[in-house]
Amino acid sequence: MQTQFVGPVRAPEPGRGARRLLAGWILAAALAAPAPLRAQDFTGEYVFAHQGTEVMAIRVDPARGGQVGGQVTAGGNPYPFRGSVAGGKLSFTTTNPDGAVLRWEASRQGDALSVAVSAPGEPAERYTFTRRGAGWSEASPLARQLEQRLTGRSFTFTERTGGGSSGGAVKDTQFSFCPGGRALLEERFVLNVTVPGMGGSETSRRSEPARWRVVAGGGSAGVEFTGRDGEQMQLGIRAGSEPDIVVVAEKPVRLVPAGAKCSDPSLGSLPAARASSAAGATERAAPRGDAGADALAGTYAGQHWLGPVNVQVRREGEVYQVVMNPESASPWRGTGRADAQGGISGEFVTRVLGSESRDTFYLRREGEGFRFRTRGINIVVQRQ
Repeated sequence: MQTQFVGPVRAPEPGRGARRLLAGWILAAALAAPAPLRAQDFTGEYVFAHQGTEVMAIRVDPARGGQVGGQVTAGGNPYPFRGSVAGGKLSFTTTNPDGAVLRWEASRQGDALSVAVSAPGEPAERYTFTRRGAGWSEASPLARQLEQRLTGRSFTFTERTGGGSSGGAVKDTQFSFCPGGRALLEERFVLNVTVPGMGGSETSRRSEPARWRVVAGGGSAGVEFTGRDGEQMQLGIRAGSEPDIVVVAEKPVRLVPAGAKCSDPSLGSLPAARASSAAGATERAAPRGDAGADALAGTYAGQHWLGPVNVQVRREGEVYQVVMNPESASPWRGTGRADAQGGISGEFVTRVLGSESRDTFYLRREGEGFRFRTRGINIVVQRQ
């Protein structure tokens, strides 16, 4: 067998094929690397919560002209800012009432915002904010249990300052939780001043309606309030040592009946519930049968010691038109919406001789019938 000498073996020079492979690898590596975040990627509202209670919030508005504006809320106080985004990080400063300037630097990963806050000459403090609503659900068993406990009840926070020989101040904040996801927030502030030779006091009151719901996530729960202007606030809540005790923002408070608070006229000025919450509640409360008919619309009848009770329910979109005793000389008319208990909650509005009264109501399934409740009436009615 003969071996033929063919000369030294040389590595092939890179040709077009090799260059194409190399260029493709470089391109793939460049595409795989994450692009730096832009200003618009930070737009939204982020919350830092402790045991369900909102402590701080950062709202980032859409960028304009390369600048990013927004607001930090801490301790209930707003601090507007103007900043910029560079290298995938949002940077801005805020000024405290005492003139101290804080520097903020935030980077975002998914729904989380990693924030470093520093004051001149001090090390940075780090917090993790999450996009508002992310990780919280009103459909969890814990949220529904606490919602049932709060509905129709109220509690009061009392804060006292001073109290010495020169006087002091007392602030009472009452939260009333009404059916249909409506709440009334009332504040009463009393200032007492005592100085040699004279003394006096001043009292101020204000009230604000809001939407409310209970959300839970990660073993914690909170009551979320949404004002008429869309501003939101969340307070952590958990069950207390007794059935009528709940712990709100780590303070135990006692629940009492809301009573006439839920008939306050200002509750009627609230806008519709958020689409996501309302849609979920409607889906739970109004399943459709094979014929496509609304499971809650129809006519209901029952007997109360005051006499027969008839209720007509008609659905118009996400709103229910409800009439009690339509054949009477003065029928009660109102509107309602699907609630988290699988029924309808709403309000009757009655006008007589120029005066107006409002009464809440609900209609919910109970056993083989439905429970209908409004002021002075609490009976089981049957669908006709």
